[in-house]
Amino acid sequence: MNAIKHGNNEDSSKYVSVTAGLTRDGSAYILIEDEGEGCNCKFVVDSNHIGQDVDLCDMKETGRGLKIVGCICERMKFNSKGNKVVVLKKLCKE
Repeated sequence: MNAIKHGNNEDSSKYVSVTAGLTRDGSAYILIEDEGEGCNCKFVVDSNHIGQDVDLCDMKETGRGLKIVGCICERMKFNSKGNKVVVLKKLCKE
């Protein structure tokens, strides 16, 4: 939804690419990229205290999705432009 709503500004002529797969070490990855101008993802993550013990109800509406993803996944990485995110979630115990 973020890629459609915020990234592409709900422009139906723009696409969102979603790629998912499994790594050899038992992790799942999801890559999402939009055609938008990008954003300062570090600012969004930092301003919403991603990864800290913050009640979702106390947060502003935007940014909660990134907090949830950040809390349940091992890694979340953005490209420098801010229009692509890769999420890594370990599925199996070693």
